[in-house]
Amino acid sequence: MLRSDRLILVPLTDQDAEAYYKLYEHTDAILANETATDFTNRIISACNIVWGIRLISNKDIIIGDCALHHFDTEHNEIQIGGSLLPAYQHQGYMREAFELVLNYAQNSIDVKTIYGVTTPDNIAAIKLVEKLGFIKQDTNSDTLILKKSL
Repeated sequence: MLRSDRLILVPLTDQDAEAYYKLYEHTDAILANETATDFTNRIISACNIVWGIRLISNKDIIIGDCALHHFDTEHNEIQIGGSLLPAYQHQGYMREAFELVLNYAQNSIDVKTIYGVTTPDNIAAIKLVEKLGFIKQDTNSDTLILKKSL
């Protein structure tokens, strides 16, 4: 569990399936006929660790997620990603969550380099990670890669 003044990040489990599914139910992340439990377990399996983001003031709902995935143990590199429900965007929550996760990556699993991968039109995500010290590395029409050395 990771904690800040406003947030608590709790490792996701299949017991969070219904609440977690709501975070993605209006996106193309969910496969056809995939149940909430199947979706949640697929995401947990795809990540090294994924946290549900909750407000300290209301721990009952998951307002977003933050994950570390694609850990390259040879080079101590990993990717970070996350999402928030629209009602919680642009309030500093994702920055707060990413700061917690970056600290965890550096101090708990000895990551030296962390990457953010997004689309070139995801301006909010790009601005967020640039504020956290990520630098653009590579881009094409579909993907932008940003890098931060820890």
